Amino acid sequence: MKTEPVRVPFKKSDLEYGRSNFDEAWKFKYGDQSGAEKNAFDDSNWQKINLPHDYSLDLPYSKSGEAESGYKLGELVGIENHFM
Repeated sequence: MKTEPVRVPFKKSDLEYGRSNFDEAWKFKYGDQSGAEKNAFDDSNWQKINLPHDYSLDLPYSKSGEAESGYKLGELVGIENHFM
């Protein structure tokens, strides 16, 4: 699948210090989110988060999990932000 580059408009004041904070106003949804790459995708029921975010903290422990993952099972997740 070919993806288009992300274009982010900045005001001159955003660039005064040469950096921008992209850690705030993200949305998160546990599980595979088919179609989330489309502009018209409805993410209104997604959880609002700031980065960094560790979704596994909310998951139950599992005997099927590995020690490296804190005995919690991983999964595909959706995470997005609108930079406009």
